Amino acid sequence: MRHTGNEGYAEEADALTRQYESVRFVDVHGPVLHLLPTGPSDVLDIGAGTGRDASALAAMGHRVVAVEPTAEFRERAARLHPSPRIEWVSDHLPNLPVLARRGRQFDVVMLTGMHVQRQSLHEVLSRCRKLGVPTVVGGPYATSEPHLLEDADHLVVGEGEDTIAGFCEAFEAGRAPRITQNAERPDVTRTPIPRYDLLKKNAYYNMSLQYSRGCPFSCEFCDIIVVFGRVPRTKTAEQVQAELDAIHATGFRGSVFFVDDNFIGNKKAVRAILPHIRQWQERHGWPFEFYTDRADIDARLGSFMLFWEWAGTPAWESVTHVVVSLRPAATVDGHSTWVERARQLFLGQRMLRVSGLEASPVELTARLRELPRGTDYLLWGLPSSIARLGARLLASEAVLERPPRVIVASGESLVPTDLETMARAFDCPIVNHYSAYEVLHLAQSCPENPALLHVDPTRAIARVVRDDGRDAAPGEAGRLVLTDLGNWVMPFVNYDIGDRARRGGRCPCGRGFPTLEMVEGRLGETIRTPGGGAISPTVLSWFLIHNCHALPDLWEFQAVQTAPDALTLLVVPTPRFTTDTARRLETELAKFLGAGMRVAVETVDRIPSEPSGKRLIIRSTASV
Repeated sequence: MRHTGNEGYAEEADALTRQYESVRFVDVHGPVLHLLPTGPSDVLDIGAGTGRDASALAAMGHRVVAVEPTAEFRERAARLHPSPRIEWVSDHLPNLPVLARRGRQFDVVMLTGMHVQRQSLHEVLSRCRKLGVPTVVGGPYATSEPHLLEDADHLVVGEGEDTIAGFCEAFEAGRAPRITQNAERPDVTRTPIPRYDLLKKNAYYNMSLQYSRGCPFSCEFCDIIVVFGRVPRTKTAEQVQAELDAIHATGFRGSVFFVDDNFIGNKKAVRAILPHIRQWQERHGWPFEFYTDRADIDARLGSFMLFWEWAGTPAWESVTHVVVSLRPAATVDGHSTWVERARQLFLGQRMLRVSGLEASPVELTARLRELPRGTDYLLWGLPSSIARLGARLLASEAVLERPPRVIVASGESLVPTDLETMARAFDCPIVNHYSAYEVLHLAQSCPENPALLHVDPTRAIARVVRDDGRDAAPGEAGRLVLTDLGNWVMPFVNYDIGDRARRGGRCPCGRGFPTLEMVEGRLGETIRTPGGGAISPTVLSWFLIHNCHALPDLWEFQAVQTAPDALTLLVVPTPRFTTDTARRLETELAKFLGAGMRVAVETVDRIPSEPSGKRLIIRSTASV
């Protein structure tokens, strides 16, 4: 049976017509009317329904192509809103085949989406480019990964409330820049109510509502603070109740998901708004149940504490965590102090940080002297960063007063060279902790058999599969796919996270957990240095952005390793980029990668995508 997406509309046409026509065009679109062109324009109204919006736009002098797949709506629209400026077309999403055959041209196509929708978004961009229609992309995908959207003509990066008006004005005047970005984060108390009434009836299992943006934490694995900042901004109780009213008016009943990245980021504000939500529920007969993305936080914390106990640093022992950070030395302590205090109070963890990019042995020993006498400590961070610090320690012939109790290496593949360097420099056990963006604290090396990683079976089902999708045999390498057992909001089932691993056998330790012999990670996206080190995309990006301060000079960049001792940094320059910028980047990057690596900076108009559609940060054309 083929579903077109508009089932049920014909049968409910009379009731829906009364519902749509009961609300005025200006009441629905008032907050954005100032964005419309002042002169007559061609407007495409997709899902035009009863013609209320098309009629209002036509009355403003615009020429409207009204797309509506339901014949009953088109018939009622012709009676209710006759206008020579409206052309009605029977067509449907997602491909709009009738319009595509006509070859109609429109001034611009504006898109938004998340990373999970990237494939269809790029397909639409490709179609628009073939038709010669300019495109604008905004939203989470464009904000967090603008370098992957080279096929878009314009990007609106960040939150749109204070940005879109200026962009539209510039676009209409023919002077819109490729990237438009808001200077300050908008006040969410001015955010308009989402158009829940446009959603397909009965097509959604739950509804979404955003109460706040931003998070006070500084987790290095998370990009939320890049997108929304570290200061939580919250809507008013009146706004939340108005949005609940709008959801309720659609006839939906069931689960409402608060999509906040950290719903309790501002606990004082949350405590104030919860009674208002309860009162709304009581007034409306409890039509909704609410949840937010913290359902598995207990499981995450339990897995975290289990693995720290395996590392020999259980929560009940006062072991200071020395984090070897990607941040430069000047900002290495730029973390929330109350978060640090909470970790110390509830988990017994005191935190110190050193820069893995810049710290010298002198700085490391100075930070360690801040510890109370007799206090144990561990090193925690990317293996390449800890190994770089260890190499400096070995070269200086400095000796630590006491070695760390353990090193917990996480976030990158633990390559043999880094492992050997850390072992020589710090003379302590080394634990390999595997944590993915999709499932945190997933696996860790066995205390008795470090060559095997134990997968926490309460967090996820981890399978190593061959290219044909069948399970690999013990000892055989393949793609790692995960089924997340804790994420009820957006479940991952047999999700290919892009890492390769080798399936392990039964570990003689007797724990009974599934095992991996090793996780190779995305080795194709790694710079291999002449000294045997490995630089990941994360480390390279942090170095260029935070140490070289190159972000204002580069639209995009890609490092191409052309030989074991040669690297070319391709950059799409901004107007600020100069030959001095290129020379500075060559010097600083060559120093960062170590002796024997030649670095050249080359400017290009665009960086091409891979056949998969991705644009890699690191690419290799050499056999290393």
